[in-house]
Amino acid sequence: MASSGVSSETVLRDAGLRPTRQRRGMVELLQTLSSDNVSADEAHRLAAEAGLRLSLATTYNILNQFAKVGLVRRVDLGERTWFCTSPAGHHHFLDLSTGRLSDIPGRQPVLDHLPTPPPGYEVEGVDILVRIRPAICRE
Repeated sequence: MASSGVSSETVLRDAGLRPTRQRRGMVELLQTLSSDNVSADEAHRLAAEAGLRLSLATTYNILNQFAKVGLVRRVDLGERTWFCTSPAGHHHFLDLSTGRLSDIPGRQPVLDHLPTPPPGYEVEGVDILVRIRPAICRE
C-alpha cells in the first residue's frame, strides 16, 4: 500500500469500505511505512505516536478488514500475525534473531510441483518463508 497520491478515502471506497476516521488514519499510516510488513502491535504503537487513538483490538479489526478486501495480506506465523502492505504475490525472510519479517527482493522462489489437494479442496495460495539468522563468525 505504497503512497500513490490517492487519498485514503478513495482507497477505502474503492475497496468497498466506509472511510471512517480510524480507517483513513490507518491507510495513511500504512502508506508511510518504511517496511512493507507490520504487526498489529507495531501498527498500534505507530498509530499512537502519530496521534491516532485506536485500541489494540480496533487496530487488529481494521487490519483484518483490510486483509479481507485485499488492501493488505495476512502472514500468519504461529503466535504472531504480520500484515503485508504489498499484497502482490511474493515471499518473506523471517529474521530469527529479531523476529522481523521482510520481503524477499527480486526474483521469487518457485515451486515447480505442488501436491494435488484432496478431493473437494483447491489450493488458495502458497507462502514461502525463509528463516534467517546472523551468520556466526568463525575464525
